[in-house]
Amino acid sequence: MTTIDTTREPTPAEAAVGAPTRVIAPFGRPAWKRLLISREMAIVLLLVVVALVAMTAVRGFAANPMRAYAASGYQQQIAQERVGGQQASWGA
Repeated sequence: MTTIDTTREPTPAEAAVGAPTRVIAPFGRPAWKRLLISREMAIVLLLVVVALVAMTAVRGFAANPMRAYAASGYQQQIAQERVGGQQASWGA
């Protein structure tokens, strides 16, 4: 946000062009507070909290799905059921 500073006289160069003096308004908080305490960071923090709660609270879902699939024995069951079956592809 830019504001016009009326507390000082314009420099000779500024007076020659007739341009208003523009000064950047100082921030009331340090940069780290402006970045950390903002609407965007609140949304990110909320999403992280929701993800953590979902990972810990949802029962019945394995943390590592591939390890759970291997431990279930389903792949071996499929292999046994399909022994001697007909190939299901275009080249069959």
